[in-house]
Amino acid sequence: MSWQPSTSTSSVPPVELREYASTDVDGVSPAQVRALRAAVPSLRADYQGGSRWTLTAGHHVGFLRVDDLTVRIHPKVDVRGLLHLLSGATDRLAWRDERVPVDGVADAVDAMAHLLAESALRATRAGVLQGYRRRDEALAVVRGRWRVEDQVRARQGRFVPAEVSYDDYTEDVPENRVVATALRHVRAAVADPGARKHVSRALARFGGHVASLPRTAWSAPPGITWNPLNARYRNAVELALLVLAHSSVTHSAGAHRAHGVLVDMNDLFERFARRALREQLDGVVRKARPSDRVVLDREGRVRLEPDVLWLRDGVPALVADVKYKRLDRGPGNADLYQAHAYCTALGVPFGLLVHATGGGATRYRLVDGRTTISVVGIDLSGSPEDITASVRAVADEARDLVTG
Repeated sequence: MSWQPSTSTSSVPPVELREYASTDVDGVSPAQVRALRAAVPSLRADYQGGSRWTLTAGHHVGFLRVDDLTVRIHPKVDVRGLLHLLSGATDRLAWRDERVPVDGVADAVDAMAHLLAESALRATRAGVLQGYRRRDEALAVVRGRWRVEDQVRARQGRFVPAEVSYDDYTEDVPENRVVATALRHVRAAVADPGARKHVSRALARFGGHVASLPRTAWSAPPGITWNPLNARYRNAVELALLVLAHSSVTHSAGAHRAHGVLVDMNDLFERFARRALREQLDGVVRKARPSDRVVLDREGRVRLEPDVLWLRDGVPALVADVKYKRLDRGPGNADLYQAHAYCTALGVPFGLLVHATGGGATRYRLVDGRTTISVVGIDLSGSPEDITASVRAVADEARDLVTG
């Protein structure tokens, strides 16, 4: 695949890449390439002489800007497949074709923006959520509780202004902050005018009363307790948290600053597979935790972190490793070794190797006489209905392994 200069008014034409594909580019400086590589570790850059490079995208897709250079990395899956993955990676989030206008949209960030905007519009259909928020302020009159110690320390005996704490009934609550912050961030990255309009319409619901989260809080947002009053926000908040914690990047490399919206497709596929299996299987399906102490050696020095644990009555029944890659020619030795290590560490006889390829399950009965690894795929190339059918097939295979 070769990239050709466009008629952009920018001094550097935009670069269009595709996931796991190589693209020849010209006119990109070494400093910009360093900034790109720092922001996107999965991006490979091979120098071809002069100002020419071959850029090979990895498992990150989305939008990135370094100075006046714009880079868009498109996913292998189509827009509807990407939306299905995004939807399935968040709790109880579903999308419908008729509600998300993605016809003609080919860009990953534009598709994400449409889904986020529609989720926000549905959450605020009955009005923007309001709640009580504690405020510590200095006022001309006493309101709420007078903080005497702070008054003495800050005002040195003066009574005005008064240091007070009070509860304010406001729209500036954590749920609104999370959603509004994600919408504002995504709006700056969209290329499609329709997507930008959709996001702006959703943002208008919040007016100017909702502050954005500081960037330091994007990876550790405020905790939200769900109840009947805010349950309608859950879908929008879950997707917004996914955007903020796993899709956004800001990185400085020397004098060059990279910022944008990126999706780690490895992480997204793992989340999607785990939550999809959770809906299909009984018992508990979750990611392994440090408290599970999944270790390979007796001394506990080699720790393992399986992607999926299926527990029945609190006991591990099956373990799964999720790989966002195609296994058309079958699994590699390393993939089977890893799945076997998980089974050995947990003492379970059954393992799954879930990959992103269509086709039925293939079972490998290992020579230890105790372990069976089933290699099974979730086909991402079809319609949402086809993807759902693939998930059911994976769950059926897991159930058949365990129950016989």
